[in-house]
Amino acid sequence: MSSIENIVRFNAQTSSREKLIRLCQYSTRLLLSLGVRFDLMNDEARARLRHLEQYFLSCRRLLNFGRAIDHMFAAVQCLRIEDPIVRFTLMSSKVATSVCMLCEHVLWLKEMNFVPWQDSHKDRERLARRFNKFWLYASGLNVLRDFYELICILLTYHHSHQRPHISCDDDQTITLNNNHESAKTTTTKHHRHRNSTNDSKPQDLEARVAGLGRRLSASAAHTYTRWRSWPVSLVRRHPRLTCDLIKNACDFCIPCTALGKTNISPVMLALMGVTSSALGALQIYNPHYRLAPS
Repeated sequence: MSSIENIVRFNAQTSSREKLIRLCQYSTRLLLSLGVRFDLMNDEARARLRHLEQYFLSCRRLLNFGRAIDHMFAAVQCLRIEDPIVRFTLMSSKVATSVCMLCEHVLWLKEMNFVPWQDSHKDRERLARRFNKFWLYASGLNVLRDFYELICILLTYHHSHQRPHISCDDDQTITLNNNHESAKTTTTKHHRHRNSTNDSKPQDLEARVAGLGRRLSASAAHTYTRWRSWPVSLVRRHPRLTCDLIKNACDFCIPCTALGKTNISPVMLALMGVTSSALGALQIYNPHYRLAPS
């Protein structure tokens, strides 16, 4: 598929447009946070950036209106997944996202004065808190799913690099043999060799211990080198998991800070929002970076 076709397909999706507007929103927030922290702009420029951020936020909420039903339907479709852990985390995440978007729909309707406020300040604070709480649940479940995928990859990587046998010396190997006759012949040859070399037993023992020490040392060095390089290998061989893990980790920190669970600076929060939005847009543009099933 050519780049023009990818761009047309990307632009035709509502979710891709929402990611681009979200990227613009958090980029504006990043500029505003930097300007406030380092005093780089006057009050008029700050007011314009705040107004622009609210404009992007309203556009996002308008594009997302009605998608709560889509996420609930996607949660039902997750019942077909065979892996029980992936099925549970994905289905629960979709349900939490659906409730999160439902809170966002109500909040947008009230802000647009389609639904009257009972107590403007309390209602807005309560809806925003529920929105952030279910967003935190959905992001946390996505992070758990990513860690489960990471553990599966590490276990596969560990088993694939294990030695098929254990060597005891240069001319003898311990193997599993189901043939009784072959095992009996091997045992007989071993006893004959042991009886003919009783005089050189101490020298043979020292040589075997020294050889075993060298092999253990080489094996430990090989294992250390192999496990030290696995993060680079993970990024290179599993870009889908790497992209999804970074995106969900950034999304997890934003509502966690909004609920007062962590204390992250506004600049870092805006940078996390830009990162998660850019990675989300990349996953839609190129499915090679999207973790499946999702």
